Amino acid sequence: MILDCIDNVDDQREIRRLLSHLHPDKRVEVLRRFCNQCTLLDNTHPRPQKGMRERVAEARRCDRADRRLVEEIYQDLLLLINQFNLDPLKMTRELEQVVRANR
Repeated sequence: MILDCIDNVDDQREIRRLLSHLHPDKRVEVLRRFCNQCTLLDNTHPRPQKGMRERVAEARRCDRADRRLVEEIYQDLLLLINQFNLDPLKMTRELEQVVRANR
C-alpha cells in the first residue's frame, strides 16, 4: 500500500503540524498544487472541494474551524495519495519547503 511510508502516528502528526503552520489560504493553495500533480482519466486534475472558500474564511476567525480545516486538507491529501498516486514522500518534502518559505 502506498500509505505505508506515512502509516505511523508521528508522520501523520507531522503532516498535520506542517499544515497548521500555514495560513488557511496558503493551505488551500498547497492542496491545489498537489491536486495539479495528479491526473484523472480525462486528463484533468482533481480540485479542492467546493465551499472551501467559506471554510477558509471561518478558519481565519475561529481556532476550532482552523483545526477542522487542517484535518480536512490532511484527509484530502491522503485521498490524493491513495487514489491518484501522489508521492507521499515528495509531498511531505514539498510541504516542509512551503512552510519554511512562509515563516
